[in-house]
Amino acid sequence: MKDPQTDSEKIHLSDLEDRLILDTDGELRDKVLKELVDEAFRLKSERDKGLSPDQFETNDKLITALIAATEVVDKTWNRHHKKR
Repeated sequence: MKDPQTDSEKIHLSDLEDRLILDTDGELRDKVLKELVDEAFRLKSERDKGLSPDQFETNDKLITALIAATEVVDKTWNRHHKKR
């Protein structure tokens, strides 16, 4: 897919990255970020109610992964849409 900012061919790792490149108004970015954050808060609420040690560890890892995913989505969108 061509990157509209650079007009050059690039290899992208996912369909989501391709869609974020085309998301010039940030609507998709905002939707994905909201879904990721909402799920992290849901898991945190579960964790706060009390979990077994194994469930707690799994839950904690999922929350960490979701927060990391928000950073990736935001950085990916900004890389393709930052003002030059």
